Amino acid sequence: MLATMPISLAELPVEKSSLCGDVVCERVAGRSVLTRLWATDPLKLLSPRSAGDAAHVVLSSYGGGLLGGDVVAVRADVRPGAKLLVTTQSSGKVYRTTGEASVQTLDAIVDEDAVFAVLPDPLCAYAGARFQQRQTFDLSPSANLVWLDWITSGRHGRGERWAMQEMVSRTTVRVSGRDRLRETLALDGEANAITSLLRVGRFDCYAVLAVFGPKLQTLADAARAAVRSLNLASPITLLASDSAVVGGAVFRVLGPDVQTVRALISQLLLPLGDLLGHDPWARKW
Repeated sequence: MLATMPISLAELPVEKSSLCGDVVCERVAGRSVLTRLWATDPLKLLSPRSAGDAAHVVLSSYGGGLLGGDVVAVRADVRPGAKLLVTTQSSGKVYRTTGEASVQTLDAIVDEDAVFAVLPDPLCAYAGARFQQRQTFDLSPSANLVWLDWITSGRHGRGERWAMQEMVSRTTVRVSGRDRLRETLALDGEANAITSLLRVGRFDCYAVLAVFGPKLQTLADAARAAVRSLNLASPITLLASDSAVVGGAVFRVLGPDVQTVRALISQLLLPLGDLLGHDPWARKW
């Protein structure tokens, strides 16, 4: 249903990226703590107190969203045994541009026995917006990763629906230097209509969820069983698929709105709260 087109990393202007966010999380005296938290414009990093075992970083921005030409490059290092949760302050916004795209990159290293959970709010690209994203996760053999990436169709109140000019995202997950996942999404309004039945059709929210690591194997297995037990009787309002990969699982969800997709994702990740020591959604919804 959601068509993609091939794209190479060379098409993402990552060579322009200059680091504007740096996070290091380590295990100190039995707790996960942030030993480095640095950011510069347009990025803002917040570190709310965590009630559980994981350190918490919230990604935000001074302008409320990304403008054309903005390049936001973030680096994260989760040291052995540490646990880090990364969320966002609100839905990400990409503003209209008549020139350069907004670019966002995340490069993360997750060491032995560490846990890294990346659970942002959905991204909303305005009509005429151009957005390009690259995310790379390098995992040690016993590292654990939960990665969520999702988008909405735009500002319905303004009559916008999949009216962005371009949205390109490439994510790579490596374990011990070997690629385990390469996920690419490319929506280009000039190629053909994004709302085509061969692309997003009637759906208004798309999410990809990946789970890797020995500490998350039980969660991955339970989530796959839950997706396969979904009632897909007509009329279909939600589409979900699961794919087994070495050391984990990948889930893709198409839904009519953020609330419906959020409900399923929250269900699939319910056991994650026990691993982090608190509910990762508690301060969100």
